[in-house]
Amino acid sequence: MNQFPPVDVLVEEITSTINRLPMYWVVGRDESGPSPAITALMTLVNMGRELNMYLWVAAQRLSANVFGPNGGDLRESFQTRLMAKWTVQTWKMLAGNTPYQRPQGGRGVWARVQDDEMEIARVPFWTDREAREWAMSGVDCPATPDVLPDRHLPGLSGDRV
Repeated sequence: MNQFPPVDVLVEEITSTINRLPMYWVVGRDESGPSPAITALMTLVNMGRELNMYLWVAAQRLSANVFGPNGGDLRESFQTRLMAKWTVQTWKMLAGNTPYQRPQGGRGVWARVQDDEMEIARVPFWTDREAREWAMSGVDCPATPDVLPDRHLPGLSGDRV
């Protein structure tokens, strides 16, 4: 069997996208039923890895109803969850049984949750212009600090971020 090259599909603000696709699908058509674009997205979540296709979604709050009647099951297919500026409610929804960690340190603090493991990381906070200049420069990404000022990051083993 031929190996397909990997394809990463990024859906920005999936909640709004999923809500708008059905309206787009029915305009000027006599047919009804679900939007084929929504069906394709849901299929990609469940079976894309077999074809080396990976779906990445960005959402303000990724509640289960975004994905329809079996949305909770479908959302479980996303094994790694990245969160910034999270609330207690969002943490419970996306991080499961992982002990809650309050975001500290201002902008650029993210949590990565996978299974029952969690780590907090400081990421660069750049303007669009700064990010574009770096991306076009060919220079390696600058190192980020291992700890926030005056304290170690909670929930990490050792000092690694």
